[in-house]
This record gives sequence, C-alpha cells and structure tokens, in this order.
Amino acid sequence: MIKVLKPIVDLIAPPLCLICEKPTDKVVCDTCRSKIDKTLEIKENFCLKCGGVFDGRVCPRCRDTKFVFEFNRSVYIYKKPIKDLIEDFKYRGIKRTSDFMAEKMANLIEKEFPQIDFLVPIPIHPTRRRERGFSQTELIVEKLSQITGIPCDCSSLIRVKHTRVQANLSKGERKENLKGAFKLKNAEKFKGRSILLVDDVMTTGTTVNEAAKVFRRFRSIRVYSITFAIAVYGSRS
Repeated sequence: MIKVLKPIVDLIAPPLCLICEKPTDKVVCDTCRSKIDKTLEIKENFCLKCGGVFDGRVCPRCRDTKFVFEFNRSVYIYKKPIKDLIEDFKYRGIKRTSDFMAEKMANLIEKEFPQIDFLVPIPIHPTRRRERGFSQTELIVEKLSQITGIPCDCSSLIRVKHTRVQANLSKGERKENLKGAFKLKNAEKFKGRSILLVDDVMTTGTTVNEAAKVFRRFRSIRVYSITFAIAVYGSRS
C-alpha cells in the first residue's frame, strides 16, 4: 500500500528513497546506492556479446540464441531490490525511477559504447501503453537523451503485435510470442547509422533481438543494446 501511495505522498512530503523508503533528496539514497553498486552492478566477468553474467566458459544465453545486435550491456543483475525498482516503475507508475535508471545507463554508454547516432526505445503496444498510462522505455530514452545529448527516436520502431507478457513464458514461447511483433518506419533515416536500443530489463534477450532484426534487414545499420538490468539466464528470481 505504501508504494501505491508514493506518487501522492511525494507531492506533500519530502521524497523517499525508492529502496529503503527513508527521506532523501535523491531517488536512491547514498547508502542504498552503495549497497547495490557493490553487490549487483556488473563490472567484470560478463559476456562480451549479451552482457550477462554466468558461470563456466560458454555463455548459456548466447549458446541458445543467435543475437543479431553488436553487443548488449546492462548496469545491474536483475535481482531484488533492482527487480522491485523496475516493477514499481512499470506497474505502479513510480516515474522518478527513470531518473536513476537514466543516470546509471548514461554512465555505461559513455564507458562502453562507440559513437551512437540514435537512441531507440523498445516500444510497448498501444494497448499496454493505455493500460499503464505511459511507456517506461520512452521515459528512460528521453532522459538519456537529455543527459548524453544523443538524439532519440521514439516513433520509428513500433510494436504492431499485442503480445502476451513475456515473464511467465518459456524460451520457446517467448520467441513465438514475439515473431512479427515489431515494424520499422522511416528506415532510410537509419541507413549507415549506429542505433542503441534501450529497454529496462533483458531476460532471454528475445525481445531486443526481435527488435534488432528489423533494423538489421538493412546491412548498413549497426545495432547495439543497453538495458538497466539483465537476469541470470534460466532464473526467474
């Protein structure tokens, strides 16, 4: 109940840390930021293709899926409290979460990515947008653009298929669910350019890969990906 009331409370009282819920002038307080950066931030031992952490010599996510993007990078491992932050953002409308997400993702862009010409959000279907009242990926991209100065395009990549929620589907069901889900308008705009697809979380990587495919039909377009979090492959925790 406390989390549902947060947007209302923020109007009449100092905002609370989105993790520990103590008063702070920051979206995530310094104490919580230090904890998640130490335990969940991905700094080493990650796959150079999908960006996921794994044990062993072969990345299981890349073993099971041929990714068409150049590479993906993610800020955090998708575990609590990062998982809670994302769910509160998407499903409870805690929009100021995007400030923290964009800040961390902008730092990663500066360190890990080459010259990027456009930031492109992974779109949600218009029906889901109406249900939520906003697109979480567009909000992140708009703030990322403000921080980095990289132009964003929130209208050319569209979702034409109202897919089932991916979270509870198997790997095979996810791929089938997303076939033909995306369409690209204004393709000429991106020819010879580098684009960075932006999403909140990567699980199997099916969503971002299907979106990347519509760009990669044009060989001159270079496609990269960034997500705020990435799941440990095979885990739903």
